[in-house]
Amino acid sequence: MTSILVYGSLMCTREISALGVDMSSEVCPVKVRGFRREFSQEPSWRQKEGIERAVLNVSESTTGEFNGVLLRNISPKMLEQLDHRERGYSRITVETEVIRVWEDASRVIGDLIYTYTGKPEKWNEGLLPNRGYLDACLLAAKAWGDAFYEQFCKTTFVQSQSLWDWEELGGGMNH
Repeated sequence: MTSILVYGSLMCTREISALGVDMSSEVCPVKVRGFRREFSQEPSWRQKEGIERAVLNVSESTTGEFNGVLLRNISPKMLEQLDHRERGYSRITVETEVIRVWEDASRVIGDLIYTYTGKPEKWNEGLLPNRGYLDACLLAAKAWGDAFYEQFCKTTFVQSQSLWDWEELGGGMNH
């Protein structure tokens, strides 16, 4: 069974349903070790001028972790649609050993798991988040519960600062 690990706006239940994924049985909130999530990606189709245009990216990091949503039982057609949507990214394999079920110590078993990481030519750590995209990501994270939302903010970075503490959000998320 093929699964996709999503970590930004694709965590939104409306986006997941639009892909044809069954929300009742094929979606699992998870936590992932060995990766860092940050706003460091030039957009491919969310066009915006100025410094506030970054979208999310994940990259391997020995000390990093983040939470996301695992979409299970992805068909070849869905995978093709996702590859097109995520055209500024490369699809990579994620080892099941680094993924745990959210708020549970059990690990995810038996899946071929992919996620998307930004193509190197699209990385730009000097950017700030695209505000509309940031809002979509925050709403998506909030839909999975308060603890999930807090973890999302604490494990998402803008430049070198966690979103939880980021000054541009009116004193950070922790207020």
